[in-house]
Amino acid sequence: MHVVREELSQNIESHTPRLLCSMSAPLENSPSTAFQNVALAANAAEESSDDDEESFTLSEGIADWYFDKSQSTIRSYRHRINDMARWMVENYGRTRGIDTMRKKHVRLYFSHKAKSVSQQRIIIVTVKSLFKHLAKRKVMKVDPAKDFKSPKQLPPKFERNLSASDVRLFFKEASCRNDQRSHVLLQILVYGGLRLCVTANLPCSSIIKTEFLKNKEKEFQYYIAVKKAKGNKSRRVSLRTDIGAQIHAYAAKQSLTSLWMFPGKLPGKPMHPGSVSARVKRIAKKVGLEHVSSHHFRHFFCSNALHNGASLPDCQAQLGHADISTTSKYCHASKANVSKKISLAMEDDESGEDESIIYVKKSKTKNMAKNSRSNKKSKKGPSIYI
Repeated sequence: MHVVREELSQNIESHTPRLLCSMSAPLENSPSTAFQNVALAANAAEESSDDDEESFTLSEGIADWYFDKSQSTIRSYRHRINDMARWMVENYGRTRGIDTMRKKHVRLYFSHKAKSVSQQRIIIVTVKSLFKHLAKRKVMKVDPAKDFKSPKQLPPKFERNLSASDVRLFFKEASCRNDQRSHVLLQILVYGGLRLCVTANLPCSSIIKTEFLKNKEKEFQYYIAVKKAKGNKSRRVSLRTDIGAQIHAYAAKQSLTSLWMFPGKLPGKPMHPGSVSARVKRIAKKVGLEHVSSHHFRHFFCSNALHNGASLPDCQAQLGHADISTTSKYCHASKANVSKKISLAMEDDESGEDESIIYVKKSKTKNMAKNSRSNKKSKKGPSIYI
């Protein structure tokens, strides 16, 4: 035992100077080995942090791609990426992940999805965005989806244009069934223009009531506080006073038993967006408008507001669009006579009549004199020849 311990101590002593010399080589005057170790550990940490900053694993690259996106967007993206990963494993084995995909694999995957999906735009946009990010983070050397063009959004099978009489049918059906939940859902969709997922996940605390004085009288204002919606953005959606009062009363009553405006079957969870969509679809079938979905009311909100005098920027702010060109896609033409809105009346003319636009034929002075002379000759009577 003593021999073994002596050999171990000799080995440690023989290696220790070599390690210390190699560690202390960058330093000219090293006061102690402890100081050397601390300084070099800090340098080593800096070097490793630089390497870690430049290199990403596949899971880290995807997590970084999800950064600053809303939860609904992340769920949608994750569903599509997992589907592509499953397809890759089924066709090329478990050792092949999406980071090993090449251009031919991307093309074959898109061809596979074309068999079951008519609208591939969202799939292509998602895949292109992911591979572009993975190439930027150096998870992949080459972006395999770079040469694929993002197709334009195909027009829907049915134009998402509802009339006021169509929307009244939905409210009437909800009232006939004595279904207050559906009635409030419709109020939020029609008068708030909210997206389906936002509506389904509204907490009771999001319905806000404020007080203010106007002409020494107390008045109320209602709005919906939308937090972390699409694009991880938040906004306030103002409500018409009478509609806001009803929604606020429903929220106050609902808050006594649940955190959510529309609680789901699972305890402590809101209704699933699919359940809200199915509820709207059932009413649509009852009123004979089977093609109508919950998103139709978002289009109605924008179109009807514009037809009644709202500005396009105001609608953009209410709908939560980053680009006003997106809002313009929600506008649908009405049957109103636009020509009636055009007027050339003078601003100081209280009558508002446009007399200048009516054509009145005016005779010239020479023609009037010639006509008067011809009238005088006709009074002398006809000439008589014998």
